[in-house]
Amino acid sequence: MQHNHIDKLLDIYLDSLISISNDAGWGGESMMAKIIEFGADIPRGTGNDQSNMTMIIALENFRKEHHDTRKIRAVVGELLNGPSHKAKTKALLSRRYYHSINADTGRLFTDLDRMRLVGGYEIEMANDESKAIKRFGGRVRAAYEVLELELDKYERYQEATLVMAG
Repeated sequence: MQHNHIDKLLDIYLDSLISISNDAGWGGESMMAKIIEFGADIPRGTGNDQSNMTMIIALENFRKEHHDTRKIRAVVGELLNGPSHKAKTKALLSRRYYHSINADTGRLFTDLDRMRLVGGYEIEMANDESKAIKRFGGRVRAAYEVLELELDKYERYQEATLVMAG
C-alpha cells in the first residue's frame, strides 16, 4: 500500500471527525437568522404547509458517509486506544491535520509545532530539538507501516466475514 492511499484514508478520517455527519436540515436559515434578518420581528408564515418540501430539501442535502470511513475509523480508533502505537498514530495524524499556516507563528506548521500541540515534546528536548524532530519523523514513518498492516488485517477480516456469511 502506498503512502498516498493511507494519506487519503487519514484525510477521510479527519474529515469525518470535524464535519457534521448529517447535514440534512442545516442547509436553510434558522429561525434565529430569520429574526435577525427581519429586525427582531418574528416573520409570519405563508399559510401553506411546507413540511413536505422541507423534508425533500433536507433529503437532498443529506451527505452520505464515504465508503471507507468505517474502515479507517475502526483502524485508527484501535491504534489510538492501544499504548504501543498511540504516539506513532498521533504523530501521523498531526502531520495530516496541521499542514497549513500556524496562527501563532504566521508560518507553516513544523514538526516541532506539531509535537507541542499533540504531545511528544518535552522541555528537556529544547537543547536538542533536531533529535526530537528526527524521533517525530521516525514515528510518522513507523505509523505508515503500522497502518498498512492494520488496514490489511481489517480487509482480511472483512473478507472472511463475507465468506462465512455467504
